Amino acid sequence: MLKTNRYTLVSSVGTGSTELNAFDNALCNAGVGNYNLIKVSSILPPMSNEEEGVGGVGGGILPIAYGSKTGHEKGTQIVAAVAVGIPQNPEEIGVIMEYSGSENEEQAEFHVKEMVREAMNNRNIIIKDIKCITSSCTVNSNFCCVFAGIALW
Repeated sequence: MLKTNRYTLVSSVGTGSTELNAFDNALCNAGVGNYNLIKVSSILPPMSNEEEGVGGVGGGILPIAYGSKTGHEKGTQIVAAVAVGIPQNPEEIGVIMEYSGSENEEQAEFHVKEMVREAMNNRNIIIKDIKCITSSCTVNSNFCCVFAGIALW
């Protein structure tokens, strides 16, 4: 089993001539575009430490919990958000929740933090802190992708 003990919150916006190019550009702009991403479910391992940037080698495998949304309709607002509940007891797990939609960043942050509170409460884990990161844009003539993730490494 792969054991991670570091995490990094990342987010960005990408545009491109196709949906996939917009997504790829969002990943690159967030600093995770040169990794082989493995989307994981939403558990922060015990004793994890937050880091400023993602470590590892380009081309390596990077577990990540993320939300993303791509739009093409000009003038549409899109948003992605992730939040992580940090347990009061560092030997317990934390919970990560992802959200994407057509709201503003404040609304998305509210929703994703509420999901973290519920998930931590369901596990009877006391929350020390909730960290959140968002990304949003108004779609122009190209495809636009918003991306927010928590890389585990």
